[in-house]
Amino acid sequence: MIDPGADAFDQFEIDGWRRIASDYRRELGPLTKRASSATVDAAQVAAGHLLLDVGTGPGYVAAEAILRGVDVVATDIAESMVDLARRAAPTAIVEVADARHLPYTAGRFDAVTAGFVLLHTAMPERMVAEAARVLKPGGRFAASVYDAPARARFVGLFGDALAGLPVVSPAMPPGPGLFDLASRERLESLLGAAGFEGVDVTTLGLLHQVQSPKALYDSFVLGTVRAAALLAAQSADQREPILAALGTQLEPYRSGDHYEVPVSFLLVTGRAPLDDRSSS
Repeated sequence: MIDPGADAFDQFEIDGWRRIASDYRRELGPLTKRASSATVDAAQVAAGHLLLDVGTGPGYVAAEAILRGVDVVATDIAESMVDLARRAAPTAIVEVADARHLPYTAGRFDAVTAGFVLLHTAMPERMVAEAARVLKPGGRFAASVYDAPARARFVGLFGDALAGLPVVSPAMPPGPGLFDLASRERLESLLGAAGFEGVDVTTLGLLHQVQSPKALYDSFVLGTVRAAALLAAQSADQREPILAALGTQLEPYRSGDHYEVPVSFLLVTGRAPLDDRSSS
C-alpha cells in the first residue's frame, strides 16, 4: 500500500514535470544528457539486447542506446516528456508508464536504466523493485543521481546561496531531499534491498558552463520542480538577494566571461540474480 504522503509528493513532482518538459530540455537537459553514454555503458547492452529506460525524460539514454543497435522501450509518466523522447529516439517504443508500477511481465528485459529519476520520488525502493522484477536473470540495472552538493556544485550552490537568507517555504507536500540518495552507502542499500548482486557505485565528474548568475537562476526557475516552487513563493524583493547570492557563489568558478562549475553524478549498477535454471 502506498503511503498517502509519499503519493502526494510524487504527484507534485509528476505535475511539475508535465508542465516544464520543454524548458527542462533547454535549461538542464544539456547537463544531464552528458551522463547518457556512461549509463548505457553501465547497463552492458549491445545490439540485439532489449533495454527498458524508465523515467526517460527527453529520451537521452534511449537515443544513446539506439545508436549502439540496442532495442529500446522507454517510459515516462509525463506525457510531455514522452513526446520529446519519441522525437529523440524515433525507433524506440516510447510509452506513458509509471516506474512504480511497470506494465510489463517479469523477466522481459536484458537491462533497465533510470537516469535522474530516483531522486524525484518518495518511493525509490518501489521503482528499484519494479526494475528488478522486469529484468531477466542476470540482467543489469543502471541509475544515475546527483552527487552530494559539495561535489555537484551546479545544484549545490543553489542551497548555499539560500543559506542565511529569509525565504518563504513553498506550498508543497513534504518529501525526500534532492540529495538523499547522494552517497555510496545509500545507493548500495537501495539496490541490495531489491535483491541486486554485484552492486557498484562510480562517480562521473565534469564541468558545466554557466554564462551568468541570471542564467543560472533562470535554469532553476524553468528547469526544475522543487527549486522553481521555492523561488515562485518569494516576493520580487526576496528574489533579488537570492540572485545576488548566486553571483557570489559562482565567482570562484569564473573563467573569462563565463563560469566553469563542477558537477558530479553517481552511477549505481547491479545485476539481477540468476535463477536456478540460469545457474545450472
